[in-house]
Amino acid sequence: MQGYLNNDQIDYIFYHLNFFIDTEKIRPFIYFSKESTNNDASKQIIFNLSNKKIDAENIFSIKNIPILFPLNKEKPFYSFEKNKLIFNHDILKSAFFLLSGYQEITCTEKDSLGRFMHKNSIQKKYSFTTKPIVNYYFKIITEALLDFSKKNKIKFASKQVYKKPVFILSHDVDRIKTRYSSKIPFKIKQFFNLKPARLTKKQIFNNIIKYLLKFNQKIWSLNWLLELEITHNVRSVFFLLDNDSDKDSRYSLKEKKTIELINKLKKHKFNIGIHGTYNSYKNEKKLKKIKEDLQEISNVKTMGIRQHYLRCEVPRTQILQQKAGYLYDTTLGFAEHEGFRNSFCYPFKLYDFENDKTLDIWEIPLVIMDGSLFEYRGLELHQAKKTINNISAEIKKFNGILTILWHNDYFDEVQYKGITNLYKQILKDTLDNGFQNLLGTEAIKIIEKN
Repeated sequence: MQGYLNNDQIDYIFYHLNFFIDTEKIRPFIYFSKESTNNDASKQIIFNLSNKKIDAENIFSIKNIPILFPLNKEKPFYSFEKNKLIFNHDILKSAFFLLSGYQEITCTEKDSLGRFMHKNSIQKKYSFTTKPIVNYYFKIITEALLDFSKKNKIKFASKQVYKKPVFILSHDVDRIKTRYSSKIPFKIKQFFNLKPARLTKKQIFNNIIKYLLKFNQKIWSLNWLLELEITHNVRSVFFLLDNDSDKDSRYSLKEKKTIELINKLKKHKFNIGIHGTYNSYKNEKKLKKIKEDLQEISNVKTMGIRQHYLRCEVPRTQILQQKAGYLYDTTLGFAEHEGFRNSFCYPFKLYDFENDKTLDIWEIPLVIMDGSLFEYRGLELHQAKKTINNISAEIKKFNGILTILWHNDYFDEVQYKGITNLYKQILKDTLDNGFQNLLGTEAIKIIEKN
C-alpha cells in the first residue's frame, strides 16, 4: 500500500474512531503532515503520514503493538511538545490497511474455495491474529486525545458503544437431517488420504466402526439445540441455506420442517438469517432471490448473511450483498484459525476501493468457528476452551463482540467425546464472564444509535 491516505480514506478511519470518541470538538486542531515536520503553533494535533508501502524490515512493535507504517523507530506512538500532540508514526494508515480489507484485494493466491488464506495474512506473519490490533490503535489515539484536551482545557470525553462485552452466537444450518451414517463416506476418504485428517489411521478406522454401530442415530436435534440455549438464557442466529446447487443444503426453505423451525425461532425471539448459497457470493441476483424467498416464508424483513463455506471476495461480495438489501454480513473470519481477520472486535464497514468510499453494509467479524478449532487446527477440547477464554479476555478489554459460529450438526460424540458438554460450558462461562448476549440485528441497532 504505497502513497499517502487520501481524504476519503482518512474519513473512513475517523468514522470508526468516532465509535469511541467524538472528534468534532477537536477536529479544528487536527493537521495531517506529509513531511514529518511540524510548525511552532500551539494547540495542534499532528498526525504524521507515511507514503511508503509495508516493509517487513521496518515493521516493529511498541509494547507488543505492531506499527505497520513507522516513521522513526526511536520514537514512541506519540509525544508532546508543550501543548502540541504529535503522532510519530502513521497509525491511521496502519488501521486502514487492516480494517478496510486492503491486504485481501492485493493477494492473488486463494485456496481451493477461492478464499483469502490465513497463511498469507499479515496477522499470521507477525503473530497477532488473536489480538484486535485496530482496537489497540484506537485506544492509543483516544488516550492521546484525552491527554491533549486536558492540557489545553478542552471539554472532551471518550464513549462506549456497548456497556458490556457482547456475545453473538450463530449456527449455519447446512443440514436439517443428519445421522452418523452420513459421516462414513468422509471418514473413508480420510482413511485413504483423500481428505486431510488429524487422527491416525487406527483412530479413523475405529470411528468408522462406531459410526456403523450408530448407523441411523441422529447426531443432534434442532429442537434439542433450541431448548438447550433457552435453558442457558442464550439466543442465537440461525443462518438458513437454500439448495441452489449440489454443494448447498439437502433441504428446502419451503418444506414443512424448515417452516416449523422458523416459527419456533420467531416465537422465542431468535434471529433468522441467510446462509448465502455456494455460488451466490459473486451473484447479486442469487443473493437477492434467496433473501426474498426467506422473507416471504418467515415475514422477517431485516436480515444478516453469512456466505456458505465462508466464500467471499472482498469487497465485491459485500457490495453485492449491500445492493441485495442485507443489513450485515458476518463471513469475515479465517477458516483455518480463530481470531480477527480485520483486526477489529466491533461491527465495521469495509471500503470500496474502486469508488473510494465507505460501504453501507455492516460487517460483524467472525471470531471463532467450530471447524477452525477442531478440523483445521486439530485442537483437543481443553485446548479449544483455553483458546476461547484467551480471545474472550482480549475482547473484554474493549467491550467488543465475541462471535461464535457453531454448526447445528457439530455435536459428534464419536470423534469429539465430550463436545456437547464443552458447548454447554462455553455458553455458561461466557455469560458468567460478564458478556451480554445479543443478536446480530440488536448489536447493529445499538451501534447505529450511538
